[in-house]
Amino acid sequence: MDRVKILINDKSLSKIQSAKILIVGVGGVGSNVAESLVRNGFKNITLVDADKVDISNFNRHAIGFKKYLNWFKCHAMKALLMEIYDDIDITCITERFNFENKELILRNDYDFVVDAIDKLSDKIELILQCLNKKLNIISAMGAGGKINPENIKISDFGEAYGDRLLKRVKKNLKKHGIEEGFPVVYCIEETRYIKVNNSKIIGSCAHIPGIFGHLISGYIFNYFVEQSL
Repeated sequence: MDRVKILINDKSLSKIQSAKILIVGVGGVGSNVAESLVRNGFKNITLVDADKVDISNFNRHAIGFKKYLNWFKCHAMKALLMEIYDDIDITCITERFNFENKELILRNDYDFVVDAIDKLSDKIELILQCLNKKLNIISAMGAGGKINPENIKISDFGEAYGDRLLKRVKKNLKKHGIEEGFPVVYCIEETRYIKVNNSKIIGSCAHIPGIFGHLISGYIFNYFVEQSL
């Protein structure tokens, strides 16, 4: 942590190291969030994901290594993080966040929650629960089908625009009276896809989910630095 200490004071680092972070979704975005947070000094992270590492993940997941193939993503992420630092506390929950298990997963008093969920209904539920419980949350919108990093933005939900998933999230949250009040990372670029048998197949690259992940990590990092000023 010597290089981080040069940038911030001891009080800030202490807040970072004691903060409890929940990351829901350990895919292309979530895995990059987790790695970046640990490299920035965060020690207490809970990972939630029911999926296993597949070879199709290798182009964008921080855990995209042959040695982790078919591992639960949470367990692979924990193994990777433990290779960086020993004195960290990583909890794995190999379940998909949903309406049924929301109370179990959100039972702890987290200092920040990262929404890196793909499924719309689960994403909406997580955001609603966090806002109702007054938990800090930052949400990732669609990172797939995009290639231009200059189109990536971070802003309050109320100011965000242009992303297809974001539009669906806005429509659903508006029904609950929520139109602003939490940060989101999104890309205004039109989603690229191909049609196969009337289905839309969306591709992905390494840098877009990676940038999403580092922006989220950076937002959380700066939040705790500002809290200690």
